[in-house]
Parts: sequence; structure tokens; C-alpha cells
Amino acid sequence: MLSLQRAFGRNNVALQADSTDTFFPEADGTTSQTTQRHLPLLKLSGSPQKNRATGLVFSYEARAENIDNTDPGGSSKYARFDANPRLSRPFSLSFLQLTPEMQVRGTRYSKTDVVGEGTTGPAVTRKYVEGNVDMRGPTFSRVFDTEGNFYSDRYKHVIGPEVTFTRRAGIDRDVFAVIPKLDQHDFLVDTNEIRYSLVQRFYAKRPGRSGKLGATDPPDRRLNDGDVDP
Repeated sequence: MLSLQRAFGRNNVALQADSTDTFFPEADGTTSQTTQRHLPLLKLSGSPQKNRATGLVFSYEARAENIDNTDPGGSSKYARFDANPRLSRPFSLSFLQLTPEMQVRGTRYSKTDVVGEGTTGPAVTRKYVEGNVDMRGPTFSRVFDTEGNFYSDRYKHVIGPEVTFTRRAGIDRDVFAVIPKLDQHDFLVDTNEIRYSLVQRFYAKRPGRSGKLGATDPPDRRLNDGDVDP
């Protein structure tokens, strides 16, 4: 893989070329191979920017790529152009964090799949609208005094739920049936989705670089994580 990137303020430009070969053993002792290549891939992205007056946060990602996807069934060569702006508005309360977000996405495929003929069909554009609401909290905490402990004299345990509801709409079924399928973005369909988890965090009071005590945050511990797709 070859990658070049540069930041311009809050915007980032990346140019990439890569090739991935995957080998599969067959029952007759032979080996089959699939190859996925981006020659090249140009990606533009903007880190989240908050408007102080409204509290709205804007970010985006756009990419243009030439794709070569080869497997035992044949080879697909086409171009894919994608644009995905996002707008969110975080709300923070003493016991709850709520973040609604709206995004639109448009993807242009230079060719489409034709039954028995491979990726030889005319160009098509897929577009959709997605809204989601992310809720974190309320959280509950307890402090444990562990004087003489080898790592820290005090620990804090924080536990709380996190729930995200997503609604995606506007993907035409006829378009979905003919677009080439390469990665997870090509398999998106209209859906209602709920993701939920119970998140635990453990904080330990440890001396920092200055020698003063401060809280460190180990990696999240997630329990009872699940997905529901009605």
C-alpha cells in the first residue's frame, strides 16, 4: 500500500494506492484467489467544526476511486465517487448526553452489474438520507478507597447505558440490486436500527508528569452489548 496525505487546517487530503490478495483453499487441493485494488483513491475529509452561535457541528468526507475487484467469477473494473456531509447538534445535561445527527450520502458508480455479463451496465447514482440519535446516560458512580494499593489509593467506577437509534431511507431497491458490491458501504439498505450497550469505566488516581494526582481512564468495558434491527 502507498499512501500520501496532508492537512490543510481542519481539512485533510489523502492519496492512496493499494492491492489486497486473499487466498482460499479448495476441496480439490487447489487454491483460489481474490484481488481488490484501489488505483488510485483520493479522499477529502473535514474534521468536525462547531458553530459557536448555534452549536451545530459539521463534518464531511468525499472520495473518488478506481476499483479493480477480481475473483474466480471474473473481474470488475469501475470508478466510484462518494460524498457524505454530516450535521449534528450535541446537547449535554448534568446526567445525560444527547446527540441527534443528520447526514446525506450520494454515490456514483461508473458501471453496474448485468446478470451473465459482469460489471458492464450503465452508470447509476445511489443516494439516501440518514438520521440518528445517540443517547449516553444517566450514569452512576462509586468511589473506592484502596489505601496502600500498589497501583492507586483511589478508584472510581462509572456505569451507564448508551443507546443509538438510526433511520436510513431513500435507497432504491432496483439500484441496490445492480451496484457492484465491494465493502460495507455498498450493502447499505433502508433500515431502522437500535444499538445498545451498558458501558463501564474505571478511573484510577495516579501521579501525572507534574507529580500531581490525576484520574486516568483505562479502556472501556462493555457488557450486554447488542444490536436490534426491527
